[in-house]
Amino acid sequence: MSLSQRQCGVKSRRRTENGARREKELKETFWKDLLDEGCRVERFEDTYESAWLIVDRLAMEDRAKMRLTHEMTEAGITLNDKLKRVIIARKEASRRLRVQAKKQDNPLIVQELNVQ
Repeated sequence: MSLSQRQCGVKSRRRTENGARREKELKETFWKDLLDEGCRVERFEDTYESAWLIVDRLAMEDRAKMRLTHEMTEAGITLNDKLKRVIIARKEASRRLRVQAKKQDNPLIVQELNVQ
């Protein structure tokens, strides 16, 4: 191995060590609040594959969030539909009670039902 190859290896190793040290410093100081809130750091290796790996990770995370949002929306719609049916059924039951009370010819019951 030539002297220049050895020097390049040493320089490369130093850059890697400096990069790792700098990344740690950024995570522990400048980006700490962001990371504590759930953000994440992805290392870009300056390659096509590295770029797509980062994009794929983001896309998977977004798909999971969208699926959860969709499921929550569907559940909300279902509950809302059930609530509407319950309200309609109660109104109908109340209407039938009023009709029956009028047939009984009891003004006090009719008055109570109309107040509610």
